[in-house]
Amino acid sequence: MADMQRFPPAPRPMEGGDCGSLPSQADAVRPRGGPSAEPLLEASGIHTYYGASHILHGVDFRIGRGEAVGLMGRNGMGKTTLIRCMLGHLRSRQGKICWRGEDVTQAAAYYIARLGVAYVPEGRGIFPNLTVKENLVMAAGQGVDGRRDWTYPRVLETFPRLAERLDHGGGQLSGGEQQMLTIGRALLTNPDLLILDEATEGLAPLIARDIWRIIGEIRSSGIATLIVDKNYAAVMDLADRCVVMIKGTVVFNDASNQLTGELVQKHLGV
Repeated sequence: MADMQRFPPAPRPMEGGDCGSLPSQADAVRPRGGPSAEPLLEASGIHTYYGASHILHGVDFRIGRGEAVGLMGRNGMGKTTLIRCMLGHLRSRQGKICWRGEDVTQAAAYYIARLGVAYVPEGRGIFPNLTVKENLVMAAGQGVDGRRDWTYPRVLETFPRLAERLDHGGGQLSGGEQQMLTIGRALLTNPDLLILDEATEGLAPLIARDIWRIIGEIRSSGIATLIVDKNYAAVMDLADRCVVMIKGTVVFNDASNQLTGELVQKHLGV
């Protein structure tokens, strides 16, 4: 908490208001399954534009404490845009975003990160000129509530390939090793929510399988997890609930076992 106090929150929205009971989308896409979890991150009525292009059309989204949610959809449906809005990287034109009941719609990205959100972006975003050890150590810290469940030794135990390459520059690693480094770096912040955007993109099948195993371990550790990936079967196997987007709207929001093969083909098939 001392670290957070050095960074004052960004200006609050003019509207203010309680985030404790955000409105839901249509009953047709209201979740019926999955764990009953304390709300962590909630978005309501999000409208976002890139220039004149209307990307998100009144999107509602919610993830609870300890919950694993798969965010699914074909390319260009608004998944990454929604994530960027919730992280403070992109401003929505309408709507509200809340973290544990606090309105963070206008909060800066660094402030939201310090509330306990870690992001593994598409493209990894490591520091290529720093060593593996430096990439990891720079991120290490306690969680908002003082937790240090994920430590430097634990990350190296989870990712033994990184332990063998501590003195290598980030840019010298293979794609799979870079992804492990990015995930390990995120875990060292001891987040309450981990967001993984295309964590297995472009990886060899054996490496991707290892990444999925690690994501399963992270989920079992109690960290809430938001997963975006084109391997829909793997996402459905891990997630408590799946949210499917089409053209900037949510068309499915339910327990993973309710996303049948017919619905997968309808909403996600090529």
